[in-house]
Amino acid sequence: MSRYSKTKEKYLLTFYGIHDENAPDVLFAITNQGTTNYTSVPIITITPTPATAGVGMKVTCILTAGKVTSIVLLNKGYGYSKATSLALAFSGGGGAGAVATATLVHKGYSRTIDNLTTFDNCKRYRFNLNNLYNNVILGFNAKVAIDSMAVPRSNYATTTTFKYVRLNGVTDNVYDSERKGNNDPIIHINKANNLYNEIIFHKSSKRFRVPSNYLSKGYVEFETGLIVSAPLTAHVRFYDADFVVSIIVFEDDFEESNDNLLAPPVQKEPPNKYFNNFYPNYNNT
Repeated sequence: MSRYSKTKEKYLLTFYGIHDENAPDVLFAITNQGTTNYTSVPIITITPTPATAGVGMKVTCILTAGKVTSIVLLNKGYGYSKATSLALAFSGGGGAGAVATATLVHKGYSRTIDNLTTFDNCKRYRFNLNNLYNNVILGFNAKVAIDSMAVPRSNYATTTTFKYVRLNGVTDNVYDSERKGNNDPIIHINKANNLYNEIIFHKSSKRFRVPSNYLSKGYVEFETGLIVSAPLTAHVRFYDADFVVSIIVFEDDFEESNDNLLAPPVQKEPPNKYFNNFYPNYNNT
């Protein structure tokens, strides 16, 4: 006697690069605490280079005896992954002369096996599920399919190069020349103008099996990389705000379960039951 789940859920999830947990951090250094004491907290303006590289970053500072002694990041904003530098300017507060610098600290970057330089050409994106699926335990037949995707641009100077996107952490073991056997299949690869992002729809995409904790583990990861055609001379930085991907997680068919709250027990019929009714004297052992 076995029980089978009658209810099969599907989850359509869309992830945006601006929500990437591996967005750059910012380190601040104060080079001048102020030549004239501040009487209130000054306004700090952040300007990226290029000016359109990011929006929304907000900071404040802490004063000690009228001097700027530390800078506090209030909001990282988004889009700053393509900034080459950040400039800080102090205004107001009844004082003057404070000077500080900001340095972007990029996260999630690494090198592919074909990249023999010391410069990054690959990034892993991690999207937090915000505890929404902590109690979702998928069945053994659960799969994921890619619905659509916008491949991010990068700062790489060569405009015709190969870019790829991987889906991380599936159950199926796949094989490719870059990683040999692995659980991070390449779901898209293209040769296109690297200064533009490409929008791809995968209505007939291949499905991959996923582990039962694929959603309950609390995050979903992807990876994007650039296949280098010549030795790199600088780090490749992907424009996170361009990256958008939609996936569908679903259970493919009914499966055996020990959950007593599911469908009532079903008697399993032997595979040769009806055959034996017609040929009772046939020995099929």
